[in-house]
Amino acid sequence: MIRSIQNRAKNPGSTLLYAFDEFIATFEKKKEEGISSSGTLRHWRSTRKKVETFIAYRYHRRDLDFSEIDHMFADEFFDYLTLHQYPPLSEVTARNQVKWTRQIVKIGVKKELSRVIR
Repeated sequence: MIRSIQNRAKNPGSTLLYAFDEFIATFEKKKEEGISSSGTLRHWRSTRKKVETFIAYRYHRRDLDFSEIDHMFADEFFDYLTLHQYPPLSEVTARNQVKWTRQIVKIGVKKELSRVIR
């Protein structure tokens, strides 16, 4: 726990929801330029909101450091979406939410690694 608090102090942008916010901000610019659709932007915002409620449900926190995301995160998020959220999502929709979240995690981890290497 102390380690994650120290990490946050060093890199305030090293959290999952911060990575979502950065990605969505960039996606909004692409939408304004006509490169991306508003429907897809709605999906990204919806996924972020679901991740935020999952973090509150599972971890009793507002956000999660990348260093705290373990190999069970995706499975637990899927279970949350299909069993604990009201109304529950279909399996297909929940899998898409997990897939999109994985994409954000990969981007965030790459950014964290590049900060460490510098």
